[in-house]
Amino acid sequence: MAKFSRSIYWSLGCFTDGLVRLLVWPLIVFSTSFMSFGQSPAAKETYNPAMAFQYLQQGKYSSALEYLQQHPSDDSSYWQELATIQSFVGDYQGALQSMDRLPIKSTDDNDPKFPELEHAEIRSAIDEIVRLAANRQIVILNEAHHIPLHRVFGLRLAERLKPLGFDFLAVETFNAFSMKALEENAVPDINTGFYTMEPCYGNFVRQALVLGYKPIAYEMIMPPPKDADPIDRINFRETAQVQNLVDQIFLDQPNAKVFIYVGYHHATEDTKTTDSGRETAWMAARLRKATGIDPLTIDQTEQTERSSINRASTAWRWVNEHHQPDDACVMAVDSESYWIGPEYRGRVDLQVFHPITRIEAGRAHWLTLNIAKQHVELPQEVPTPNDRYLIQARLITDPKNAIPTDQCLWIHGGDRPVLSLYEGEYRISVVDQKDQVVHESSVRVPTK
Repeated sequence: MAKFSRSIYWSLGCFTDGLVRLLVWPLIVFSTSFMSFGQSPAAKETYNPAMAFQYLQQGKYSSALEYLQQHPSDDSSYWQELATIQSFVGDYQGALQSMDRLPIKSTDDNDPKFPELEHAEIRSAIDEIVRLAANRQIVILNEAHHIPLHRVFGLRLAERLKPLGFDFLAVETFNAFSMKALEENAVPDINTGFYTMEPCYGNFVRQALVLGYKPIAYEMIMPPPKDADPIDRINFRETAQVQNLVDQIFLDQPNAKVFIYVGYHHATEDTKTTDSGRETAWMAARLRKATGIDPLTIDQTEQTERSSINRASTAWRWVNEHHQPDDACVMAVDSESYWIGPEYRGRVDLQVFHPITRIEAGRAHWLTLNIAKQHVELPQEVPTPNDRYLIQARLITDPKNAIPTDQCLWIHGGDRPVLSLYEGEYRISVVDQKDQVVHESSVRVPTK
């Protein structure tokens, strides 16, 4: 394994938790200058991307959503931020619609590899990944940050990887300075990370700790230099992430088995060269080079649901039309190779095709794919909204800043929602658009 010295990023104890969130998370989550498609003067005057973020840091989900809905913008970061917050409050279709406001180009029309897909064998994604992971030391799975389904899949995979000896869960969004509290309390809260404020992500982390995983925060702490261009920013961040993974895991435990959960292209293993001759590579590629370990890399962002059928990839539409899968699948070309769409072809080992979301009791069917969860009706005393309520469920034993186990919007005139919960006794909070709790009650969920 390549030799690494202890990274300076983990010796900067003078950085407080709050300062890390202030400097790093907005940069990571909302910095989209490399993909922005313009911003009008009016938008600059009305939309402040830091405002919703500040509300979230206080656990004020409703205020964050209300702010964004009252300050529309043509800026690309606005639609990404809105999609993220909508996914946090359980508005999954709204999140897909917001992300589809961003301009995209088709990546698979007239794909010469398409005939291979038509002759490929459909297999269970979970079973196939677990089969391949049996002889691997590192598994890297990515996500789209506005799709909680991907976190549900991540937890299901974590459950199957644990018996294979995987002991570490390294998560891109974790806050390094909150890991001690997370391990001691085993309850993710608003300090654990940014995307972990979404309930499915919070459940992923909570259940992984129950399974015995050790959480690892490996995100960079120091931001890139102010004068760094987009390529320098990528290379700076990916290098720091790899250094932190090596320092925290592989330097002392070179045989450790690690499940790494990332966003989008951080899972790719290729190195690209720009027209000017500069090289750039994402985390998975750099980790392979640094450790000499070949990771099993999986994409679940290209072949996933969009806000409408015609926005999805041609391959995703074809698989769902011809095979009608009821669970995540992969398309096997042969015993060891898999059909992968153009965006990730040659860059990851396999690609997950997610099925169409079904609505059950008013909620996405995949919320209860974990067999320990079930839909639970609200107590009858929960009042009907005059406008909009956010319904939150937390275990009675959880602190107030814990991430809700589930939450969803109840709009005036809409059907009475159900919650997706594990067994236990829960505090149900009804929150208005100003994040004022207007009602609280409790509900006990029996063993399924």
